[in-house]
Amino acid sequence: MAVVITSGRAHKAELLVKILLKHGIEPVYLPVLKVEEVGVDASSFVRQIEGFHVFIFMTGQSAFSLANLAKSAGVCDQLRERLRAMEVYCRGSKAAGNVKTHFGVECKATYETSDELLQAVGPRLAGRKVAVSFYGVVDTEFLGELRKTAAEVAYIQTYHSEETDNAKAVADLLLRGECSLVVFTSGVAVDAFFNSLDEGLRAKVAEALNKGTCRAAAVGPVTSDALAKWGVTPAVVPEKPFLAYLGQAIVSYLQTRRAAAGV
Repeated sequence: MAVVITSGRAHKAELLVKILLKHGIEPVYLPVLKVEEVGVDASSFVRQIEGFHVFIFMTGQSAFSLANLAKSAGVCDQLRERLRAMEVYCRGSKAAGNVKTHFGVECKATYETSDELLQAVGPRLAGRKVAVSFYGVVDTEFLGELRKTAAEVAYIQTYHSEETDNAKAVADLLLRGECSLVVFTSGVAVDAFFNSLDEGLRAKVAEALNKGTCRAAAVGPVTSDALAKWGVTPAVVPEKPFLAYLGQAIVSYLQTRRAAAGV
C-alpha cells in the first residue's frame, strides 16, 4: 500500500520519494501546507539585534533561510559578527549544522525540543536581550515564556506556511485503509493537517493512526511531540532526525510488516 508524504517542502518530498521508489514502495505526495517566503527586512533585523546577548535558532531551515535573506540584503557579514558576540542555542541538530555551515558559528548547546530548550536556557536569560529565528510559524507560546525572563525579545520569521485542501484527502485514504503510513516532516505540517479537519473527523483520524492499518511516521522528536498533542503516537521515528534516516526507517518498518504478514 501507499505511503503518504505531507511535507510542504518539495525537496523533502523528492528525497523520500526516491528512497521509497528504490525499494518498490508507492509514494503519494499530498502536501498539507504550502510554504512561502515572507517579505522581511533582514537589514532592519540585524540592526535591531545589535547588543543582544542570546540568539536562538528554532529549526535548520530558519538558519538556512536567514543566511540567504542576509546575503540578499548585503548584511550577512554583519549578522555573522552579531552571532559571534552572542550565546547561540539551537533546537535540533539540523539547526546547529546549518548555523555552523552558513555562519561559521558553533551553537553553545543544542536541544531537541522547545520545552527542553526553555528548561535549560530560560533561567539564564534574566535581564538579557534574546533574538529568535522562526520558520513556518511563530511560536507565540515560546516567545511568551522567553519574555517572562528576558529583558527584551526580538524575532524574525523567514517563511510562513498556509494550509492546503489536501488534509481531507489524506484523512480519506487512511480511514479507508488505503495507505500504510502518513509521513510528517515537521510539527507545522502536523498542526496544519489536524487543524484542517473538523472535530469529529479529527478524532477518527487520531484513532486510526494509533490502531488502524495506516500509521504515522515522524521525522524526529519535535514532530513526534506535535503528534502527541493530537493524541497520536507515531509508529516510525528514525534514530536521527534527518530525512535519509526517516526514509530508511520507513523501509525497515514496511519490510518488517510484510514479513510478519508473510507477503
